[in-house]
Amino acid sequence: MRTITKMKDLKRSAGSAMSRCFGFVLGAFWLLQAGNAMAQVPERTQTREKAPTVHQSPVGTIFSAPDILNVPEGMNARDFAASLYATSRGSQRTTPSNNPDLPEDLVCQNLDVIFVLDESGSINSSEAASVRTGALALANALNNSGANLRLVEFNTTASVVNLGMTEVNNTFISRFNSYLTSSYNSQSYNPTSSGSCVGWTNWDDALEEVGGLTGDLVIFFTDGNPTAYNTNSGNCNGGSVQAGSGSSTVSTALSRAVTEANTVKGQGKHIFCVGVGSDLNVSNLQDISGSDNFANNGNIFTDDYSVGDFDDLAAQLTAAVNTICGTELEIEKTVNHAGVCSGEKVIFTITVTNTGGSYNYTAFNVVIEDIFLTDSQTCKL
Repeated sequence: MRTITKMKDLKRSAGSAMSRCFGFVLGAFWLLQAGNAMAQVPERTQTREKAPTVHQSPVGTIFSAPDILNVPEGMNARDFAASLYATSRGSQRTTPSNNPDLPEDLVCQNLDVIFVLDESGSINSSEAASVRTGALALANALNNSGANLRLVEFNTTASVVNLGMTEVNNTFISRFNSYLTSSYNSQSYNPTSSGSCVGWTNWDDALEEVGGLTGDLVIFFTDGNPTAYNTNSGNCNGGSVQAGSGSSTVSTALSRAVTEANTVKGQGKHIFCVGVGSDLNVSNLQDISGSDNFANNGNIFTDDYSVGDFDDLAAQLTAAVNTICGTELEIEKTVNHAGVCSGEKVIFTITVTNTGGSYNYTAFNVVIEDIFLTDSQTCKL
């Protein structure tokens, strides 16, 4: 007897692991200081009135006003304070742009992936180990497919990791593994926090680096909230970065990241965020990618983010990549007897052929399971 079956090859090394793109509610949290919050209007139109000290919204404290505001004639203090907040919020808030879908006809040998790794101090040792496993799972999912993989690492600042090549093959994976577990060319994946300016989370700089690379799919993961952004008068990196955990810094860091993400999307790159952790705010992932959850649709071409445990990373990434890079296997099962007498042995032979699909892809870690009939199911030959 002979059976031929076609199936999609999972084409991956299962592993644990990864990630996270962070959170804070997009919006501005403004502290209106006495002196800079005074309305600049002619003296004859001003009246003095006690202003509200704090306004609350569903997202938390919006601002704390000074005790005295110069209020234009015809307005009360609360309305005037609210108008100041609305004006400053409107001028600072960046609106996320649409995340372009991956082309449906994209094939793996034409696929350029950019992998963005969070190296900030909030990544603990257990999470770092999981990130390493997940990153290798991604590389193995692309191995010998013709796809290219580029890598960006970031904490307070970001940089492109140079492995000397981008096409994913066995040599690339060997170098990538060295980078992740020890070092390659004096580069290593090493989440750390030291002093006052190492270990912050600069999405702004990471996305700026992404904007300078060739790519179709950007897989961006992190485990915290943006806490740093590029500037000309900052407190870190020789004044080029502002870093901190205050609401103003975090709000600006997110806004700057959205601006850079919009630039990346405008280049036609699809941003896919992977976020994990108890302090994760999903709205942040959505702000730099989009609102479509991979858990609901399972379509890497159109989905924007995924939220889960680090241990789910390898499965999530390889499943996504296999929608682009899968191949076909032909399985042939034969038996050496047309009929079997009592006490005779029957030899089954299973032959697996990788057709390579349309682009001659290599199959990895193939597992074939055969089901044998029980005594009650045995048929007569």
